[in-house]
Amino acid sequence: MSLDMQRFILSVCLGLIVAISSAAVAEPVDFELEDINGVKHRLSDYRGKWVVVNYWATWCPPCLDEIPELVDFHEEHKDKDAVV
Repeated sequence: MSLDMQRFILSVCLGLIVAISSAAVAEPVDFELEDINGVKHRLSDYRGKWVVVNYWATWCPPCLDEIPELVDFHEEHKDKDAVV
């Protein structure tokens, strides 16, 4: 491969890296949800943490199957960096 071709490929790769790394990240929309106890939660209340919002139904077998995994995830992360 010629030196000119190597420089071209390197330039393209560096350009892509710069373009991807400088892409603007939009702020998430702040929304409010009410839990089963009637307590209202805003997304902004959990700034700096991972937030998992899971929509499910009692008649949905796959939804029910994933509940134990969500409980385990919550127990593992509740005091650190995530909210389920």
